[in-house]
Amino acid sequence: MVFTQIQKDVNEEDGGDTLSDLRKVVKKQDFMPKSYQEIVNQLLVTCYLGTENSSQATNDRAKKVADSIGSKHFDVTIDDAYNAIVGIFKQSTGKTPQYESEGGSRSEDIAL
Repeated sequence: MVFTQIQKDVNEEDGGDTLSDLRKVVKKQDFMPKSYQEIVNQLLVTCYLGTENSSQATNDRAKKVADSIGSKHFDVTIDDAYNAIVGIFKQSTGKTPQYESEGGSRSEDIAL
């Protein structure tokens, strides 16, 4: 959505207001982007939040999308946070959530 909006804004005839506004936002008065991706790189950060249950394929897809739109991209492992949240859920409900493939419900699967 950010990439599409940038394309739309840059393609509109606005007497230079878009570039002027963009320079203010990125705090670079000499900013002269050569591509939409260069603009996105100054405005958007994407982050893949993977766990031990994540596949390399989903990680690769996230990186591919980030590269195609030009965003700054990070790959972060969140196993500690995931385990803490599941632990709180277990403590609160007495139930261990499971993936659908392991007998859990669709809601559990999405939550995990």
